[in-house]
Amino acid sequence: MNWKLFTAASVSVMLSAFPQNIIGCGGSEDPYDYYTSFFSKETTDLHGYRPFYYTSLLTFYSDWENENKETDLPDPVLEEWKEYAGGKVSTADAEQFIYIFNADYIGQLNGHITRKQPATLPADLNKNGMTSYFTSSRDLEALNYLVMAKQAEKYSVASDAWSNPERGDSLELNRYIAGADAQYNKMVNPFLKTKYGFLRCKLAFYNNRFKDCIRWYDEAFTASDKSAVKEQALAYKAGSLFKTGKPKEAAYTFSQAFALSSKNKRSHFMGFLWASQNANPQLKNSYLALARNNEEKANLLGMFSLFGSSYRLADMAQVHQLSPANPMLEILAIREINKIEEQFLTPRLHSEKGGKAFYFTWEDTKSAFTQSNQPLVNTSAFFQKLAADKNTKNPALYLAGAAYIEFINKNYAKADALAASVSKLNPSQKIKEQVQLIRLLVMANDQPKIDAPREEKLLSELQWLRKKAATQTEYRIFYRNFLSEILAQKYQQQGDVAKAALALGVADLFDLSESEEESYGEGYGIDFVREQMTTTQILTLYGYFDNKTPSPYLKHLLDHSSFNKDKVVDVIGTSYLRDFNFTKAIEWLAKAKSTESLSENYWNSLSQTEENLNVDPFHDYLNDWQRYDKKLPTPYNKLSFAKKMLELETKLPTLKGEEQAKLYYQLASAYYNMSHYGNSYMTVVYYRSSSAWNHGKYDLAWKREYFQVNKARSYYQKAYELSTNKEFKAAAFFLVAKCAQRQIPMPDYNSNDWTAFDKQMTEFNKKFRNNPQFAQFRKEFGATQFYKYAFNRCSYLRDYRP
Repeated sequence: MNWKLFTAASVSVMLSAFPQNIIGCGGSEDPYDYYTSFFSKETTDLHGYRPFYYTSLLTFYSDWENENKETDLPDPVLEEWKEYAGGKVSTADAEQFIYIFNADYIGQLNGHITRKQPATLPADLNKNGMTSYFTSSRDLEALNYLVMAKQAEKYSVASDAWSNPERGDSLELNRYIAGADAQYNKMVNPFLKTKYGFLRCKLAFYNNRFKDCIRWYDEAFTASDKSAVKEQALAYKAGSLFKTGKPKEAAYTFSQAFALSSKNKRSHFMGFLWASQNANPQLKNSYLALARNNEEKANLLGMFSLFGSSYRLADMAQVHQLSPANPMLEILAIREINKIEEQFLTPRLHSEKGGKAFYFTWEDTKSAFTQSNQPLVNTSAFFQKLAADKNTKNPALYLAGAAYIEFINKNYAKADALAASVSKLNPSQKIKEQVQLIRLLVMANDQPKIDAPREEKLLSELQWLRKKAATQTEYRIFYRNFLSEILAQKYQQQGDVAKAALALGVADLFDLSESEEESYGEGYGIDFVREQMTTTQILTLYGYFDNKTPSPYLKHLLDHSSFNKDKVVDVIGTSYLRDFNFTKAIEWLAKAKSTESLSENYWNSLSQTEENLNVDPFHDYLNDWQRYDKKLPTPYNKLSFAKKMLELETKLPTLKGEEQAKLYYQLASAYYNMSHYGNSYMTVVYYRSSSAWNHGKYDLAWKREYFQVNKARSYYQKAYELSTNKEFKAAAFFLVAKCAQRQIPMPDYNSNDWTAFDKQMTEFNKKFRNNPQFAQFRKEFGATQFYKYAFNRCSYLRDYRP
């Protein structure tokens, strides 16, 4: 289980405006990976926009990462200092000097240059490239600025991620502000003048002098100013507008800072969210009225569209109309594609035969994408329009997007034709790869059945996808999704469940995953074989493994499956146990390299310790919590248990009267213990959920038996009918009644209609207590010692109201 995704998603869901109901955990280290996706976010390489890739689980896509990818972008402030120092200083030296060295260090250098201090400098300061610049240029003005900026830093920078900046005496802050203001007014050097203009604006903000901050920004920075600190100073102005009760003006100003920045877009966008009530669409038109030209309007509208999970094609079209080359268009396009994947493709795949709940489900299904396919039609048409527009940047991206949407909408011929046309638009290598993936998806879906000739065509594309998955995390997700959500599902729909299992086995990525968190766990493939297949289907799967001359395609699946022939042998033996075909179970379990022992770890409430015991599969008991009251010195395993059951079943017809009744009773206890409620459940299942119960709906016959204990009930009934011993008959009949209770279906939990569910549960509990068998039990056996014994140990008998 991917606990990291679970924790992050749980926290973010509480804060998000788009609540999801977790039903599982994601399969990789990526917030993108909670819905079925096949469209790469790497088809655009716009710097600074990574936080705005789509996920409705987190405010920003990059919230997931320990270190945001924005830190990889060039820092304009450092680049400006490097240029100021002559362009020969390394980025590492500039970062160390500007951001790491404290005011005392810089003061030592100042003293060294003016000969007021000893010539010896700390080693790291002495070897820094910026130090070389200052000692040769004797630029004391710049050093003095850095000393002041670093001394005042404690009032604006938190010492760690969980604390606030130090709040000193406002008079001391005012002293720094006055100093910065004085230096700004007398400074001739334009580079340092903007630095002091930024510093006084920043310090004024942190000393709650918001009007001064606004005024000083307007005084220090012009529209043509290209200094690196301009966008940061502008953000402080925006924050000051927000603090002075002007959210509309603040949002507009944050949008200006956003447009100027690449590295700080995320922080500017957060300010925009504060000032726009989380990009409230109802505020959009009044905020747009502040924009002075089409570019500003497009930028502001684009920011409204970068938040939320709702359909935003109309806004995207307006951004394009206002600014055809706007860089946000590519991000907005990918976000719309992702929304279609999340809200249309994933639920549709889930609802089809063979569909699997991906990682999350939604209570509210009223999204525009889930009501009809019209948003898909409109989005594809608009993307095709963008691709044909000569003013559009990266037209190949939009045509690839249109092809993919046509695939999602099951217009396979059109999807393939559009994908083929992308090559005419000079696509990047990333888009070429995206197109190849789209054509693979079409190839797997454009005919009713995946037959041998189609498998032969798929093989080379599948090998290509696997090669991509070996080196790229995103393509590991696509590879897994293709195998699990497309290929396996197609095989299930055409009745080839064995190949579906193999596809799921390959989807476990056991030989590709960088970490355990990138796979389904022990293996979704083998879980499918164990829990979702009939004996006949598993035998077909075994035949694939036993084939000495498999086709190249089949060999590819077999070679990369997470489970092997030996595991399939064990499941076949187990499946025959489920069918109560003990002869065949023995035959196959004897071939298995090992078989599971019938032992169990359980919590002993009396000793308050966890204990392991060898369970007695023939133990009979009144209450299920007594299932571990008997233990064996030597454990059964699946094979020895099957042999014992075959021995007893073979012996059964040779007996008569009381002897036969006793054997029916003994076998009934074994069949009950093989069920969900017994102590030997591990003979037929590999995992028992503590919350499971009989819900009355089963896709496989063995599951019905596992929960409804029909065989156990019929054998207890036979024991009751054959015996003439009143006390024995009473015990047998009571256990008939116990089995009958387990056959009452419990309603499925319904979070959408709690009132109805609560009513259904009340009715279930009433039926469970008022077992109609109890009336006959009391009437026929009320005078027996067993009745008195059972009455004192079974609350249902005491609660029973005829």
